[in-house]
Amino acid sequence: MDEEEARGKYRELVSKRRLVVQCWDWLGPKQKGKIPMTSFRKRCISVRKCMYLIMNRVDECSSPVYNTCGNPLCFNPDHLTVERPKNRRFHA
Repeated sequence: MDEEEARGKYRELVSKRRLVVQCWDWLGPKQKGKIPMTSFRKRCISVRKCMYLIMNRVDECSSPVYNTCGNPLCFNPDHLTVERPKNRRFHA
């Protein structure tokens, strides 16, 4: 992963957040009004997946990215996992 590209995208994502307790609520565009979305490397992906890729320094992640807090707008890296939390809805 290109470090400069990752840093720039991280700054962009963080600039569109609202801190709510420990969650980072997304203030940018949402797909169908629900799923936080962004563009990264010329494709549209969820904000959660984008943040997961950046923070884990990986180029791709084929599995879904979930949040552990249950807040559908949250993209706090500390709340993201590829392991499906029990009793939580799936968020790509």
